[in-house]
Amino acid sequence: MDYILEFVQASKTRACDWAMPWIDAFLSPSCAACQAPGVQKPPFCIACALSIEMAQDVHGYRSQESPPWRALWQYEEAVRKLVLLGKENSGCAAAYWLAEQFAEQVGPPQLGRAWAMVPPSRKRRLSGWYLPEVLLSALQSKGHYTNPRLLSRRNQRPGQASQNADERLSNLCGSFTCRAAAPRQVVLVDDVRTTGASLRESARALRAAGARDVRALVLAAPPLRRLE
Repeated sequence: MDYILEFVQASKTRACDWAMPWIDAFLSPSCAACQAPGVQKPPFCIACALSIEMAQDVHGYRSQESPPWRALWQYEEAVRKLVLLGKENSGCAAAYWLAEQFAEQVGPPQLGRAWAMVPPSRKRRLSGWYLPEVLLSALQSKGHYTNPRLLSRRNQRPGQASQNADERLSNLCGSFTCRAAAPRQVVLVDDVRTTGASLRESARALRAAGARDVRALVLAAPPLRRLE
């Protein structure tokens, strides 16, 4: 590729002048989070790489909540951009980087542990792209037992974006069900935890189907000061 770039730069034709910006963009990768061009060490620019490192969540499992849950990052700045890109764009670099990091953080498989996901809405299901499903695929490639279809939505409810925590929980009450008997130990996977309503209802359905140890692992969650 360097030879192509040198050839085009040395050429003085109008066609080469027109093609130069496109070749430049192809050879100079952009940041996976902020899309800034000319990244020296892909997939992130220096600012986003620092922001992602600073956003790592070190609190561990919040065991006082049901289900107990843990986030890998705080949902701020570069991490927020990454997750939003991964949720909306199929096949983008952000989604696969997140999935790879997720699988690395989980570590080796554990005997008896199953991984499931919060069921997607009808809109997500029809789009054919759902980030938690990509996370489960990354875990499966590492030898973990996953069951993406263990939970399903019994009915569709209005969107939750504009609702508070109590309204979200009431809106989702009874919406999820298990397709089969649940394994004894299940870890739920989701992209972002805001109020925890989806995780709570998913855990309730799993326990009703026989699960005894249910917890959740998410990519990101708002800082604790926002959840209080």
